[in-house]
Amino acid sequence: MNMRKTGAFCSLWLLAAVASAQVPPMISVPPAGKCYTDPVTGNRVCRVTDRSICANGGEHNYSYWPAWNQSGTHLVVVCKRWTAARDGGTLHLLLVRDSDLAILGSGAMLGAPALNPLTVFWAWTDPNLIYAQGSGHNVGQLWQWNPFARKAKKIKDFYGLRVLDRKVADMFLAYVSFDDRYFLLQFKSGGRDFALAVYDKQADALVGVLDLSQFRAYDEAVFTKDNHVWVVADAGAKLESFRYSLDFTERVRVAEHGHHAHGLLPDGTPVAVKEEPNRGCAADSPSGVPNNPWKPSGMVLDERVDTTGTPRPLGPLKSQLLQLGCNIPGQHHYQHYSWNNKQRDGFFVSSLGYSGFETDPTAFGILRVRLKFDAAGKIIGDEIDLLAHHRSNPKGPYLAYPRATCNQQGTRCLFSSTMTVQTDNTDHQPHLYVVDFKP
Repeated sequence: MNMRKTGAFCSLWLLAAVASAQVPPMISVPPAGKCYTDPVTGNRVCRVTDRSICANGGEHNYSYWPAWNQSGTHLVVVCKRWTAARDGGTLHLLLVRDSDLAILGSGAMLGAPALNPLTVFWAWTDPNLIYAQGSGHNVGQLWQWNPFARKAKKIKDFYGLRVLDRKVADMFLAYVSFDDRYFLLQFKSGGRDFALAVYDKQADALVGVLDLSQFRAYDEAVFTKDNHVWVVADAGAKLESFRYSLDFTERVRVAEHGHHAHGLLPDGTPVAVKEEPNRGCAADSPSGVPNNPWKPSGMVLDERVDTTGTPRPLGPLKSQLLQLGCNIPGQHHYQHYSWNNKQRDGFFVSSLGYSGFETDPTAFGILRVRLKFDAAGKIIGDEIDLLAHHRSNPKGPYLAYPRATCNQQGTRCLFSSTMTVQTDNTDHQPHLYVVDFKP
């Protein structure tokens, strides 16, 4: 299924698409390591985990965290009670070979020290390295690990370091810069985040520290592709997104809260894509509930534009470059964007699809969005491709949401799903699947 958004043509095309929309046929969910063909898109969908491997289900982290290594040959997933390890219910990080989805072992089997499996990052430039934070007796430490050579190296121990007149008791590895030089760390004391810091591995020094006590609430932070820090926090009214310099001395307010992914356009413009439940779509937009002002969509933003003073929640943001989903009928909710591949003209997103297959062309979908440009490089629209139906019930637990994350080659996406919509599956525990497609 392919949906183009190019002015009046798009609206007519989509109306025809909805008129012909049908509930896709039931599928039989295969065991781990086996595949099926999506009956709508024709793409192959393969199962990575099931209860025979992960007794309590499988999961992966945020969509904008790299699950695949730089060359796309291996991925890592988190197993809730890996049966082969008889681990008594703890989380295990598993290394998976991409070609046949064979599980090569757990972190402990492959030379990893005590690491937190929920905060691991493949190096963006080296296919053999993983970065992670320590756990247990390694708390407060930053590590690098080569699972193929079964070797690990401690990069830095921050435990006990005095920052902003407080001692670091623990930390959280929030992100790794796309050149693998900088690490974004949340320092903790008394069980609470008190500082956000940028550590420069090359200089072995903290190059910036942000006092989190200035915010009423702090949510998350990531690096952008041009080495800035994107922080989601409440500075006085509600959660908003701020773009900081690496030393935190410069700040731009870009948007409201939302799950973000960051990329570069062909002309080098740094942009972010975010979910946007209700902004910017015209009243007569087919998106959302008929005759209702709720219009789900997404947004592409220029990260550099300060939106201070923009009336909220009314009116377009000054940084807004493109509104997504307004011309696609249905109650879809685009969320968990992924722009971790090497392409500069597109990204991936999942849709919760509240209204059902019959009225929403992108319901329960793993989607690819490819941006369209004019001769001057300005965005003039987008093309949305449905890659597969994830078939996960949006009313399930949070980790049942698809949370699509894709390899840098733009050929495969990993997602979590209960596979309970239009399937014969009776196990509602979320497990992991991949969908294959042409770049």
